[in-house]
This record gives sequence, C-alpha cells and structure tokens, in this order.
Amino acid sequence: MKLIMVMCVRDEHDVIADNLRHHLDHGVAHMIVVDNGSVDGTRDILADFAQNAPIEVIDEPTYDFSQGRLMTQHALRAREEMGADWILPNDADEFWVPHDGNLPHSIAADSRDGASILYTKRYNLFAGWDAPEDAPWHERMIYRVATPFPIPKFDDVYRDPRQYPHFYCDLFGKVTMRAAGLKEIKQGFHHAFFDDEVTQSDSRMTIYHAPVRTRAQFETKASNGGTSLQRNTHLPQSTSWHIRRWYWRYDTLGFEAAIEDAIPSGARVKEDLASGTVVQDTTLRDLLAQPAAPKGFSLKRLFGLS
Repeated sequence: MKLIMVMCVRDEHDVIADNLRHHLDHGVAHMIVVDNGSVDGTRDILADFAQNAPIEVIDEPTYDFSQGRLMTQHALRAREEMGADWILPNDADEFWVPHDGNLPHSIAADSRDGASILYTKRYNLFAGWDAPEDAPWHERMIYRVATPFPIPKFDDVYRDPRQYPHFYCDLFGKVTMRAAGLKEIKQGFHHAFFDDEVTQSDSRMTIYHAPVRTRAQFETKASNGGTSLQRNTHLPQSTSWHIRRWYWRYDTLGFEAAIEDAIPSGARVKEDLASGTVVQDTTLRDLLAQPAAPKGFSLKRLFGLS
C-alpha cells in the first residue's frame, strides 16, 4: 500500500519536524506539504527535510483557510501522478498512531470489510496554559480529559461562557481514505466524498492532537486563524467557529479570556486530575522520545545516516 499524506501548514515551527519524522517513521511513503506563508521558520524546516526525504513543499500564501480545497487538489494529484492507494489528510499538530505495526498495515486491517473511509478518534492533549514552558512541548502535554464532554450549543458563539475548556470536548475525529474514486475532502478532514457510494468504518488507530503548545503559539494560532477566516467569503460562519470565537475574545477581552476558553489552567489540571476528569497519557511523549521504526523502514537510512 502506498500511503501519501497531504498537509497544509502555517507557522508551526515548534511541531512540524516532530510531525514529519513521526509519520515517515510509521509508514507514510510520501508527503505533500502546502505552506500558507509561514514567517516563523516553518518554511525553512520544510526545505531542509525536502532535501533528503520524500516530501514535496508547495507555497500557497493565500491566508484564507481553504484547507479542504487545497487538500482535495493535492490528494487527487497524489493519486494521478504518484500512484497513491490511500490518502491521509493531516494537520501539523496531529499525530496518527498505528495499532498494527505501522500506518499502512493498520489501514489495511481496518479496511478489510471494503471500507473506503476510515474514521479515527482524536485525543486532545494539553498542559495548564499558565504552567512553566521549560521543557519540550511533548514532555509537558501529557494530559487529556478522561471522558470528553458534549460540544456546547451557544446562543452567542462569541460571548456565551463555557463550563469547561474547548479541548475537554468530544471533538470530531478525522478520516483517511482510499484514493480510488475520491472526489473531495471536506473542510476540517472529518469526511470525504466519492464518485460512487462507499462505506465508512471506525478505525482502531488513534490521533493524538497537540493544539496549544505554548502561550505564544496559541496567540499566533488565534490571530492567523481568525484573520484567515475573515478573508474567506465561501465558508459558512459555523466553520471553525471555535477559532472565530478565540479571535473575537482575544481582540475584545484579551489573551487570557481566549486561551482559558481553549485549555485549562494549571490549577484546574490538578483539580481535575484529583477528581478523575483528567488523566495522564504519555503515549505521544514516549513515541516522540523513542520512535519505533517499522520493519524495513529507517529514518537513518532515509536520511543517509547509515
């Protein structure tokens, strides 16, 4: 199976190298990475990787949050020009973890019933937003909610208060899909459309999501996302409503009102650990510390180091 990952990134310098290494080390054959005008060094990291790894970097500084359109365009190209069997659309802060050796083996096992779309659950990792940032992000972000809460329904999506942070919620998972017959990847990568009717199955893979890694990174995320969504005249207001909310709160109420809407404070993490609402999960930390290369695949070999 030839698994090709497509990704759209902007200003993800702290996480992009970890993401590329992880997915190459777990069976992704080729990557198409669209850079949306990064100014924080992300583009340089991509260029360095592309010199020695099967990564194509494309510059598309449109700033309008059109990930669905861009990922569809390049997924179809991956099928027609690169012979992709499966497509994995991904974000820079999401790490797909296989259950059967590597990602292609896991996808093959999960799609034995003929499914063309595999739905994979996400775990949202966090640390207290006001906690010290004196260690790498993956060493600090070792907490997640034990049982996610329903996504709240707001009368006023900007002003209504929350009972719990956004990343305590049962957020939609993501999909990977067969290349054959693919027509469109939906914005957000939660679903895909095909030329003919296909079936979808749940996957036993897991996605570890690291959305808020530092205070500065969250500020960039809210600002970049909010301004990009304002430029997009095609997406409905309900699309990425949480980013629109953070941008409004950041601009109107200040930084703390925005970030505490997304993740808990250090004090709340301790309180929720004690009650069992939050649990410690070191799976991603351990994977990134000691990546387990599948048989026959080696990052050292890939980069010519052995």
